[in-house]
Amino acid sequence: PPPYYWPAAVIRGAHALLGTSDRQLDRWLLVGLRACNVGWLGVFYTTWIRYNFPRLLPDWRARALASLWLLALPGYQKLAVMVHPDNAFAALAAVTLAVWFYTADRPPASRSSWGPLAVVTGFVGLTRPLAIVPVAVFWLAGVLRIAGGLVAPSRSTLRPIVYFTMVVGLLAGSW
Repeated sequence: PPPYYWPAAVIRGAHALLGTSDRQLDRWLLVGLRACNVGWLGVFYTTWIRYNFPRLLPDWRARALASLWLLALPGYQKLAVMVHPDNAFAALAAVTLAVWFYTADRPPASRSSWGPLAVVTGFVGLTRPLAIVPVAVFWLAGVLRIAGGLVAPSRSTLRPIVYFTMVVGLLAGSW
């Protein structure tokens, strides 16, 4: 199942072990999903503030304004009050961008470069059926990074490209 169902599965398992009432299960599910929502939003905001904005913006003033702007976005405010799979999608997409920045400092064809990016990109694909656009963008960015640009891949880069594609496809396709 997609990652946003995992907390509900744990709560249902605890409910089955403890033998509580269905009314109590509903209460547990609501509290658990709200707590998970706070976690996803914390990951989203922390990733943007700690990793993405420092790589994208030159000084602390611009980063501070971008942080405030991020909080003021109506879509972000709407996302913050909903228990919804979009929270997982937004958080994992921000983490994928941070991992992309991390891999920019690594040798292109090394596993430490494409491995984390492949796993996180695959998890983005697990969040929603329509997450194909960011998965395709990060897959293409990863392939171009491994190949060294818009050139035909050499023998030495073909194997990492195939592995990268397999990891992303298997994780994202298991939805």
